[in-house]
Amino acid sequence: MKIRTQFLTTMILFGLVLIFMATSLVVTNLQVNRLYRQEKIAHAVGQGASDLSYLANDYLLHGESQQRTRWERRFASFSEQVGLLKPTNPVQQTLINNIHANQARLQATFASTVSTVENTTLTPDTAIELAFIRISWSRMEVINQGIVFDAAQLTQQFTDQMDQLRQMYAFFMFVLIATFATYFIAIYSLVYRHTLKSITSLQEGTKIIGSGNLDFAIPIHRADEIGSLAQDFNRMTANLIEVTASKTDLEQEIAERQRIEQERERLFAQVQAQAGELQIANEELQNQSEELEVQAEELRSQNDELLEIQQQLHESDLRFRIALIQSGVTVFNQDRELRYTWDYNPHPYFAAVDRVGKTDADLYTAKDAARLSAIKRQVLDTGVEVRQEISLTFGHETNCYDLVITPVRAGRGPIIGLIGSALDITERKKAEVAIQDYTARLRQRNQELQEFAFVASHDLQEPLRKIISFSQLIGKHSTLDEIEKDYLSRMQDAARRMQGMINDLLELSRITTHKKPYERVDLNHIANNVVDDLGERIRQFQGQVILGPLPILEADPIQTHRLLQNLVGNALKFHRPDTPPIVKVSCQDLPPGKCVISVQDNGIGFDMGHVDQIFLPFKRLHGRNEYEGSGIGLAVCKKIAERHGGQITAQSAPGEGSTFSVTLPFNQIVG
Repeated sequence: MKIRTQFLTTMILFGLVLIFMATSLVVTNLQVNRLYRQEKIAHAVGQGASDLSYLANDYLLHGESQQRTRWERRFASFSEQVGLLKPTNPVQQTLINNIHANQARLQATFASTVSTVENTTLTPDTAIELAFIRISWSRMEVINQGIVFDAAQLTQQFTDQMDQLRQMYAFFMFVLIATFATYFIAIYSLVYRHTLKSITSLQEGTKIIGSGNLDFAIPIHRADEIGSLAQDFNRMTANLIEVTASKTDLEQEIAERQRIEQERERLFAQVQAQAGELQIANEELQNQSEELEVQAEELRSQNDELLEIQQQLHESDLRFRIALIQSGVTVFNQDRELRYTWDYNPHPYFAAVDRVGKTDADLYTAKDAARLSAIKRQVLDTGVEVRQEISLTFGHETNCYDLVITPVRAGRGPIIGLIGSALDITERKKAEVAIQDYTARLRQRNQELQEFAFVASHDLQEPLRKIISFSQLIGKHSTLDEIEKDYLSRMQDAARRMQGMINDLLELSRITTHKKPYERVDLNHIANNVVDDLGERIRQFQGQVILGPLPILEADPIQTHRLLQNLVGNALKFHRPDTPPIVKVSCQDLPPGKCVISVQDNGIGFDMGHVDQIFLPFKRLHGRNEYEGSGIGLAVCKKIAERHGGQITAQSAPGEGSTFSVTLPFNQIVG
C-alpha cells in the first residue's frame, strides 16, 4: 500500500471515529436531558400532590371560596404536569396510569367535599365538623400520598435509566478511546517508524553505491514509493555493471544518480511532510483526549448531582412515612387472593404482627374476616370503590372504622389487587352520641327557659298590674294623710321597678329565644336611627354624637340597634354634670374577617376593678337616685355580642370617660 494511501486511510478512520464519538455524545446527552426533564416533572408531580394536600386541609379548616380557588388553580397546573409525563417502559406506564387514576379520584373527592361543605350547615365549635374535616382530609391524603408514592417511584425509574445510560456511555467511550489509542500506536509503529527505517536503509545503500560498490543491493522490499525507489537503485547498479565504463555512460550514470538523489530528496521531504502531518494529528488527538477528560469531569459532576437527588428522594420517603405514622390511618395493599402485600396499621393489636403474606382470616375473628373479605371481593368483581363503616373486634375491644377500598389495575388492564384505608372513628361515634345527649338536654333547658319567660310574662306581671291598678284606685278614691300617700307612692314605685326588672329579664332571655335570621346590615343606617331615637336626650343634655364610617356585616338588625342604643344611651346618661357629653362611634378592621366597633365618651368613667361586674344583670355602680335604670343594659349588650360570635370589653378611668369595644365578625357561620 502506498504511503499516501496509508496516510489518507488513517485520517479517514480518525475522522470517522471522531464523528461517531460526537454523534454518540449528542444522542446520549439528548436521552439524558429527556430523562432529566421527566425526572423533574415526576418530582414536581409529587410536590404538587403535597401542595394539594396542604390546600385541601386549609379549605377544610376555613371553608372559604378563596382556599377552594387556590386548590383548583394548583390542581390545574398539577394536571398539566401529569400530562407531560412520557413513559419509556411498561413499569413507568403503569405508574403514570396510577397517577392519572389517583388524579381523577382526587378531583372527584375534592368536588364531593366542596359540595358537602357548601350545602351542609356546620358550626366550627362542634365535634361533627372536626370529624368531617378529619374524614375528608384522610381520604384525600390517602389519594395524595398514593400520587406522591407513584411519583417517587417514577422519579427513581428515570434516575436509574440516566445512571445506566451514563455508565453505558462512559464504558463505550472508554473502549472506543482505548481501541483508537491502540490503533494509533500500531499505525505509528508500522507506518512512521517502518518508513523512517526504510529511508535510513535507503540512505546507507546510496552511500555504499556512491562509493563505487556496484555489487551492493539495497535490502528493501516494500510495495510503496520507497520500495520502488530501492528497486530502481538496484536496477541502476545492475545496469552499471553490464555497460562499459565509457565517459558517456559515466555521465549518464552520474546524471541518473543525480536524478535518483533528487528523487530521494523529494521522497525524503515528502516523508518529512507526512511525519509533520502525523505530528499535527497526534497533537489534535491529545487535544481530543483533554476534551474527553473535561467531559468525564462533567459526568462526575452530574453523578454527584444525581447522588444528591437520590438523597433528597430518600428524605422525601422518610417524610412520607412520618406523615403516615402521625395521621393514625391504616393503609394496606392486597393482591387478588386478598393476601397483604404492604401494610401500615397503627393499632396496638398489630404492633408486633407482620401482616404481609397473610389474609384477613389469619388476623381477624371469623365473623370480621368474612365481612371484610365480602367487601373486598365486591371491589375486585365490580371494579367500583367501596366506602362504608365497619366494626372490628380486637381481643375484648370493638372499634368502629371508616373503610375505603379502591381497585388497583395494571395500567388499563385487569384488576390486579386493591388498596385500602381505615380510619378509626370510634371516638367520633362516641362524640356523636354525646352530642345527641347534649342536644336533647339543651332543648329541654330551652323549653324550660321559654316556659319561664311565659310565666314571667303573664303569671308574674299579672299580680303587679293589679297592685298598680288597685293602688291607683285607692289614691283616687280614698282620703289619705301624707304618710299613707308616701307609703302608697313607694308601693307603686316598687311595683313598677319589679315590673321593669321582669321586662328586662324577658328582654335578656328573648335575645336567644326570639332571635331573628342574620341578614346584611348597614351599621351606618342603624347608628343614624339610634341617634334619631335618642335625639330628645341629646338635646336635653346639650350633647353631641359623632358617627364615623361603619361597616356592613351579617347580623340581627333589631339586636344591633339595641346594642348601639344601649351603649350610646349609657354614654349620654353617665356624663359629668358640668360637661356636655360627647360620644364618638368608630370602627376598625381586624384580621381575619372581624371588626371592632368602639363607643367612646367623656363621662364620669369607672374604676377598672369593676369591669367584670358591670356586664352582670342588675349590677349597678351608682344608686338609683343618682342615675336611672335597672342595670340590665350592658348585660343585654354582652348577650347580643356573644350571640353574634363576638365579645365586648371596656376601658375606663374615673373622671376620664369610657370606651366600650364590641368585636364582631363580618360574616356569620349559620348553625
